[in-house]
Amino acid sequence: MFELQRLSYAPTTRIHVEAGSYRDHDLTDDLAKILRQMHADRAGGVRTVSVLDLTRARPLNAMQRKHLLAWLKEFDSLVPLVSLGTAFIAPSALLRGVLTAMFWIRPYPVEQAVVSDMDEAMHWVVQRLESSGIAVPARLRQELGRAFAPAAREI
Repeated sequence: MFELQRLSYAPTTRIHVEAGSYRDHDLTDDLAKILRQMHADRAGGVRTVSVLDLTRARPLNAMQRKHLLAWLKEFDSLVPLVSLGTAFIAPSALLRGVLTAMFWIRPYPVEQAVVSDMDEAMHWVVQRLESSGIAVPARLRQELGRAFAPAAREI
């Protein structure tokens, strides 16, 4: 199951920082849920910066890979409309290498980073917001760390 935690930032500019992690393996429902949220964000004029924690992700079977490839077609056209970027947390150096190589072969549709932990991901989120012209006050930096720390501790 994909769990999503969302922190609203500057609601007047409709910016959300979100962190998701995989706990189980119901990929079909998870992917549908992600697309529904992205369509709702687009309709509401919401922009996101995401963190996707792959610490507990397991390899996909053949049917899941096939479903994921079909899903990516819609995702690829929608994500640039709502996302300012995504940081992928992969604690294993091997997985980080695989993801990096994968993004060389098939570029991700928005800015992305492959990092080793939540602290590194939050640092990237702040940089991504700032490079998008969004001021990040010290208060938000502290809130981000606190808001997503429980998710990082559960892993």
